[in-house]
Amino acid sequence: MQVILHVGMGKNGSTAIQDALARSTDALAAHGAVYAGMRPVAPGEAPTTPVGYLRSDAATWTARADHLLGLDAAKVVVSNESLSAAPDAIDPFVARLRARADLRVVIYARDPRDWLASAHVQWAVRHKTRKGPVPAFPESARRLVVAYNGPIRWRARVGAACEVASYEAAGDVVADFAARIGVPLEPRTAPVYASPGRAETVLRALFADRHAGPVLPEAFDRAVRADLRDDGPRDVAEMAARALDTRAAQAVVDESADLFDRFAEATGLEVRGGGAGTGRSVAPEAVRAEVLDHLADLALGQALRLERLEAEVAALRAARDADPRPPAPEAPRARAPRRPWWRR
Repeated sequence: MQVILHVGMGKNGSTAIQDALARSTDALAAHGAVYAGMRPVAPGEAPTTPVGYLRSDAATWTARADHLLGLDAAKVVVSNESLSAAPDAIDPFVARLRARADLRVVIYARDPRDWLASAHVQWAVRHKTRKGPVPAFPESARRLVVAYNGPIRWRARVGAACEVASYEAAGDVVADFAARIGVPLEPRTAPVYASPGRAETVLRALFADRHAGPVLPEAFDRAVRADLRDDGPRDVAEMAARALDTRAAQAVVDESADLFDRFAEATGLEVRGGGAGTGRSVAPEAVRAEVLDHLADLALGQALRLERLEAEVAALRAARDADPRPPAPEAPRARAPRRPWWRR
């Protein structure tokens, strides 16, 4: 049996690969393969959170490996970008698979200057993962750049069984991954995840900055909660600089030269220089105009939804008023017997 672990890195086409795998059940089966999902579990395993999944004990990880090894397939595929930095944490899982199967690990990586810009929007703005205000790009980039240690650790753990491929050179990452695993995957005509435009990014940053704690992407689409911060900037131009100005990427990469030298030595892939790599500056007034246009669309959309809601409420009231029957009486509630005072 061959077990293929696709472990990221995040923001390198992972969602597209997972979507293609999930839609290619028949093609996989025709090649004796099965997609075991992002987080395969052992039979009878209790549900857990994504963080709890990674923090499982050795026995649980061993049981998960045994479950994969017991599947009726010649080839088993797992895809989870969260595993990129975790070869040590899941060592019992890796050790069992290496001992009893042909284990392959596939990782995609790209120019850190481009990756840091994308990762900043994802994990500092769209899904704010830390408490406090939305950080400016240099602060979050210096925290995120350590992710490049992950492929180094995987190479050290499994050696040549770990393939570290260039995201830029892959072009179509789904097609590239399909070729690597030897199974044609269902192509997708539309992108799985469309990156937000500048205006939406700034609006999300303003929204996230009003919350003291982490903010999930879905929260932006819901009503504002009660845990808002009263301090912090509300200026669109300043928030645009925090969320969009990535000119410091080259400086962050230069500061981490030793990390990327070790990355190239361990993986055989030089990621510096493969992408655009120049970073982006921000024209505050242009962004402000885009935000205002975006807000106008949002306000009109909300007005239409409110109009529909008011019409539905009016229809419900009319139906209620037209019904001559009185409302059914509420059933009496059973009272529990009172205990004697000397037993209270």
